[in-house]
Amino acid sequence: MSEKFLESEIAQQLGDQGHVVAEQVSSGGLGSESTQQIPAEMLQHITAAAMDASTDGLHYAMTLAAIVAVVGAVLGFTLIRKKDLFQELV
Repeated sequence: MSEKFLESEIAQQLGDQGHVVAEQVSSGGLGSESTQQIPAEMLQHITAAAMDASTDGLHYAMTLAAIVAVVGAVLGFTLIRKKDLFQELV
């Protein structure tokens, strides 16, 4: 998530402080002393960039989980023995 934040325009405007803010964003906190020096207007942009990075990270994780689920379902269906697939009811 911090990599995505560092790619944002606002992080590039922060310069060296962007890495510190990215670390705080990825740990879930923006209330430290270093962020108190940032103007409120810029802090709103930082929050928006952090939410965007978080959403992108969640999207990546959910896409990966869906791919694993589909592969597991296909493997499960193709590897099951045919005689176990359709058992006669007694």
